[in-house]
Amino acid sequence: MVAPSRLSRGVVAAAALLAAVVPIVVVPSASADDDGKQKVLTSSVARDERRVRANAALDRVEKIADGTASEAEKASYTIARRDLRVALRDLGRADQARAAAILARPATDQVLCSATTCVRWATGVATPQFAQLALTTVDQVRAKYQAAGYRAPLGDGTSGGDARTDVYLEDSGSEGLYGYCDSDDPKISTPGAVGFDVSAYCGLDNDFSTSQFPGNPTNNLKVTVAHEFFHAVQFAYDFLEDGWFMEGTAAWVEDEMYTAVNDNRQYLWTSQLRAPGRSLDLFGGGYHYGTWLFFRYLTERFPGKSGGLPSLVRRMWELADGAVGGPDYYSISAVAQALAERGTNLTTQYSRFAMANRSPRSFYREGAAYPKAVASSVVVRASRPNAPATARTLDHLTSATVRYVPSRTTARSWKLKLTLNMADRVRGSAAIVRVFYRSGAVKTINVALSSTGGGVVRVPFSTRTVLSVEVTMANASRRFYGNTCFSYETPLSCGGATPMDDNLRQVVDPVAYR
Repeated sequence: MVAPSRLSRGVVAAAALLAAVVPIVVVPSASADDDGKQKVLTSSVARDERRVRANAALDRVEKIADGTASEAEKASYTIARRDLRVALRDLGRADQARAAAILARPATDQVLCSATTCVRWATGVATPQFAQLALTTVDQVRAKYQAAGYRAPLGDGTSGGDARTDVYLEDSGSEGLYGYCDSDDPKISTPGAVGFDVSAYCGLDNDFSTSQFPGNPTNNLKVTVAHEFFHAVQFAYDFLEDGWFMEGTAAWVEDEMYTAVNDNRQYLWTSQLRAPGRSLDLFGGGYHYGTWLFFRYLTERFPGKSGGLPSLVRRMWELADGAVGGPDYYSISAVAQALAERGTNLTTQYSRFAMANRSPRSFYREGAAYPKAVASSVVVRASRPNAPATARTLDHLTSATVRYVPSRTTARSWKLKLTLNMADRVRGSAAIVRVFYRSGAVKTINVALSSTGGGVVRVPFSTRTVLSVEVTMANASRRFYGNTCFSYETPLSCGGATPMDDNLRQVVDPVAYR
């Protein structure tokens, strides 16, 4: 986590768990379903290109470490360190030495341990009192995650001491960092090692001083531990999982653990509440933190819990499990499969999420404090009932809402005919219409689109009874060209794959009549 709020997937060097080369997933390109990702060796990315990406990864981590990184560059130090580690073999020898120095565990001479965790720090960097508070907080968070059924972080053998999880206290606040997690598991640098589950250690700021961080130091410690220790848990499933999924679920769990702190609300201003036209699975610039809202929406719709935490997200990580024998679905594919197991699908839930973001107060438990998603507004007048059609170009996992306001349609017989001309339904098209009545009532209509994306809806439109009508158009596609998965050419799902269904023209044409 960074204060106050990675490295674009496009500059990730390679998935070095398998000889530091970029892997490819072969996914049936026309299918909406995946059997899970499969990382295999390939020579599709030339060595010089990998070197360029590795140097970019090193440059970014160096900037973060010396405090010269921009806020966008600082976003997700955990993923930045992960990406540099898997790119080490693609660096020149001198650069490898520089990277190794940055990635080395901090030097310490003090330690405080429990049965499962050791907090380590250098004399003068932290106080024993703060170390005890950090240790207690980590162990409380660990216990909660394990009670909820999550896998415990893997032991790291004798690295850092013994197999217990190490947490290092550093003055990371001087670089604007709350904390991070990392792994020096030998598997990462061992050609031919199998499984993508690795051990973890973490770093936390040494005091969360108010001179470096806004808010209450103890609350900052709590939500940082909840977030960062969740990364340690994620590493026990798949160290190479898509960054947006790792950060989105880690930001989500902060509020599940400490609901009164509400630190993750700051990320809503870079979420689809404010940018519905930006793909949900985009990683970069801090936007990925805001995707926690999608997981909050889903877990409020499917609230079943285990150990006090919603079980839906845990199931997603079980499906993303890249350990030997695990299903190894990639991010959005794991999300879709978890939803399918609950009798629904991603298209339905994503389009409803997009619609809900127009009225967060009505759809989220804490929605009164959330910003409202944007919409364009069109006045449809009795004197000009054929208002211009509205066209939007939508990328995958994005949406757009148009709000129609009646003017001088006073007779009760006035209606609004909405003709939708969207992309083929197999490409992820969905639409929802909502009628807002003066009485305060709201009617929601899930538009029955044809296979080619066409649909017609007729709704009341008299100013006597209707305030407005909203049409939310969504592109819920999760399809990627299979031969681009794990090419790291984009900052998107499936290891930077190229989406099949971007730039889709979606049109709604309104006509008022009586």
